[in-house]
Order: sequence, then structure tokens, then C-alpha cells
Amino acid sequence: MSIDSVGSTESARDLAGDQPPTDDDVSITRDGRRLDTPAKVIAFVDEINASRAPAASGA
Repeated sequence: MSIDSVGSTESARDLAGDQPPTDDDVSITRDGRRLDTPAKVIAFVDEINASRAPAASGA
């Protein structure tokens, strides 16, 4: 029994393709906010860190 090889992948770029990202290639939070700029991502991470800080201190 032989198995045909489909091919090998050279890099992540081969998997993603050479096309630039489209408008829907961004993370979206559960509440629907689009994290499509670095500032939005930083603000979101700051929110997560702020919500975790009281839990870490035992409050």
C-alpha cells in the first residue's frame, strides 16, 4: 500500500499565502470590539491586566 504525498510546507508564509490581510483578518472580542490597531490591542490588554490585578492581590 502506498500513500501519495500532498507536498511539504516551507514556511508559515506558504500556509498564509502572499495576499495582504483583509478587513476581516483581525481579532474581535466577545463584546464585538475589533482589535484592528495597535492602540486598541494595548487598551484591551490593559483592561485584562486591570481586571486581573485585584484577583492576584486576593481582593
